[in-house]
Order: sequence, then structure tokens, then C-alpha cells
Amino acid sequence: MFLKSAQLYSNNEKQFIISNQILLNGFLTEYGEFTELEWNCSEEILQKTLLEALNKSNTITLEKEDKVDPLAKHLGIKSWKKAKSDKKLVMVNHHFDDDPYFKVTATKKMKNGAYPGIKSVEILDDEALQDNNLAKSVLKAMKLSSI
Repeated sequence: MFLKSAQLYSNNEKQFIISNQILLNGFLTEYGEFTELEWNCSEEILQKTLLEALNKSNTITLEKEDKVDPLAKHLGIKSWKKAKSDKKLVMVNHHFDDDPYFKVTATKKMKNGAYPGIKSVEILDDEALQDNNLAKSVLKAMKLSSI
């Protein structure tokens, strides 16, 4: 199975989207520049930005994870805890199986900073790419997500 993956962090003001890259040990990690959007951007802009982030995913193989959390680095904050303290997370995966599909996962932030998935929805490519349905699914997941 081939997979592309991106993370979307948001608070009441901004959305931050970053592509995941693969480490030599096979795990995925957040890496690279964040795309920052206003919270109330259009579905068209959100859809386009998500697809761009997914296209950039798994284009680099890293030896090890960066010591500085990428969101903290983007925000100019030294602590990952502070950088993510007020942010929800939605995970977006694009699976390239026989029937390619997107998986959108709402999360709940735990006290230890982990974001376990609480609910996922799968959307076939054709459906996700019509009428900004991927962005609509992400916005629904963001409403379900909590901090």
C-alpha cells in the first residue's frame, strides 16, 4: 500500500497544514514548511492546499526526526507543547490501493500531547475530488476534534 499523508492543525484563527515525510526506519514524521490559512478560508482554497500538501508528502526520506517541532519552528515558539496547546488536529491520508481513497481522521488531544484518532471517514478519490468534498470532510472532522 502506498500512502501520502498530511496534518492539519487549527485554532479559532488559523489553519496550519504540513506534509508528512518518511524516516529511514519507516515511520512518518511532520517535516517541512507549513502552509498557513485563515480559519474561514473557502472550501476551494482548503481543498487545493490539502491536495498540494499531500502531493509533497513522502518526497523526502529523512535519517532522523528534527529536534524542533515543525509547528513550533513555524510559529517561532521553542516548545511543541505551547505551539499545539490551543490546536485541534485532523489527519488526512491518501491511500493508493486498487480503489484509491482518502481517509480523514478527527482526533482528541490528550494531556500528554498525543492526538489519538476518534473517528475516521473514507472517501473514494472520485467523490473526494468533486465539489470540494475532501475539504468538507476535513471541516466536519475539525468540528468533531477536540483539545
